[in-house]
Amino acid sequence: MNIDSNGYQMVVDVHGAGPALLLVHGLGGTSNFWAPVVAALAPTMRVIVPDLPCAGRSALDPAVSLASLARDLLALLDALGVESAHVAGHSMGSIVCQHLVALAPARVRCPVLLIAGDDDTTAPPTSVAALAASLPDAKVEMIAHCGHWTAVEKPAEVQAALRCFYQIATHE
Repeated sequence: MNIDSNGYQMVVDVHGAGPALLLVHGLGGTSNFWAPVVAALAPTMRVIVPDLPCAGRSALDPAVSLASLARDLLALLDALGVESAHVAGHSMGSIVCQHLVALAPARVRCPVLLIAGDDDTTAPPTSVAALAASLPDAKVEMIAHCGHWTAVEKPAEVQAALRCFYQIATHE
């Protein structure tokens, strides 16, 4: 579906029903990054998977920035009638999620789950641990023998971590 997001068309796929889960891809990626986990989460959650502006099927935004992407996601939630959502981001998508939390904290459900690969050289385990230590109630799921593209490299492990985490978070 196409959503007008701050004057630009953003393409978004929505799967399932239940508590909202917004999955945000990273730089150079598209919503396809999350394809290996969507089917596992859709039976119990409303999984929202956009192509961010300037990526995939969405329109180019010449003034794109991390802050504008967070505003675009907020506009997306508004267009879909979502009052609050769990959010998950991959790589740069996690930074966009942080901007979204800063922009509209009441719209993002907590706590935070950080999923990383123990062989990731882009976001090494020490960096992930430091980030987790700076966030209240953050949990780290370190996936063995996995690099940066966690959902693609180890989809079963990422599915299990997300299902378990969001099942617990949804019932708290």
